[in-house]
Amino acid sequence: MTHYFPVDIETTGLDFEEDIIIEVAWTILGHDLGQISPLRSFVIRNGPNGVIRRLRANPAAYQMHSENGLLLEVLAPDAGEFFSTVIDQMLDDIEKHVPEGEKPYLLGNSVEFDRRMLSSRSQDFAEAVHYRNLDVRALQQIAQAAGVEDKFTIPDSGTAHRAADDIAWSISYAQNFAKVIGGLA
Repeated sequence: MTHYFPVDIETTGLDFEEDIIIEVAWTILGHDLGQISPLRSFVIRNGPNGVIRRLRANPAAYQMHSENGLLLEVLAPDAGEFFSTVIDQMLDDIEKHVPEGEKPYLLGNSVEFDRRMLSSRSQDFAEAVHYRNLDVRALQQIAQAAGVEDKFTIPDSGTAHRAADDIAWSISYAQNFAKVIGGLA
């Protein structure tokens, strides 16, 4: 049975080579999209000069992370966890909650970006997850095109561009989508 690994990251921009991951959140869902592990969210410890330099190159990201409070958290002394520690915790959660021999599908809103950023920085992450994605943005487009989005409550997105809120939204949307599609059968 397929398990899902909802994941979301916040970054200083969209450049896979230059930009920096500043927040990561995830949980694990069972085959029925029910949550089976706690939602975890971590600010990533980075050098403040690099974060500021990249955010200055990306004014929209700078404004967004200033408004949502993430920038203050990132720049606080001794803020966050090291990326390698966060990856280790992700891998521990996968090992604990996903049956041996199975790799969970990634789930999220435009989750391919998150996959590419995380995989380019951790081969262990890349090897621990399935190559397939369940992209909630695609589900949203299908629901809109089919005219069924009005049949379920679209969840509130919470704090704009904070990883945990984005995951909660993606999970809720996927669960609503599954209920509507199940009701059409």
